[in-house]
This record gives sequence, structure tokens and C-alpha cells, in this order.
Amino acid sequence: MSMKTPLLREPMAECTIVLPLSQSRYCDMGCETPNVRKHVKCTKIADSAPAARGTEIHQILATYINHLVGTKHSTDLETYSYYLFTG
Repeated sequence: MSMKTPLLREPMAECTIVLPLSQSRYCDMGCETPNVRKHVKCTKIADSAPAARGTEIHQILATYINHLVGTKHSTDLETYSYYLFTG
């Protein structure tokens, strides 16, 4: 005879997909205080000089990649140098 064990809870009707965390959010979770301030309370945290530089680099690269896509080139070193040295 098999015994049926009662379910403690109903099975989920729909599967919930949990997306992977971004690297910055994963790093933020390492320390509770900044994580709560930034992601729960949505408080703006002052940027550091390295973070501001990283943002600038990302913007330059995004502009360069958009240029390459628009011109259908795989590289354009002259434009790359222009963006890199003029910001």
C-alpha cells in the first residue's frame, strides 16, 4: 500500500523565471547597507572618480560602436582615436 502524503502547499501554477543578476547588483549584495539604500530605498549614492571614469569609457565605446554599425565597418581607427582622445 502506498501512502499519500498531504501537500503542505499547492504547487505553483506558473513557473517564475528569475533573471541572473548583473555584476554590479551582485557586488552590491555583498554589503547589506549600500544594497538596501541603493536598491530598496532607491537612494542615489554618490559616484566615485573610478565609477565616473568607467561611465565615460562606456559612453565613448557605445558612441564608437554606433558609428561602426552606422557605417557598416568592422574598425575605424581614426574615429576611435578621435573619440578616445577628445571624449
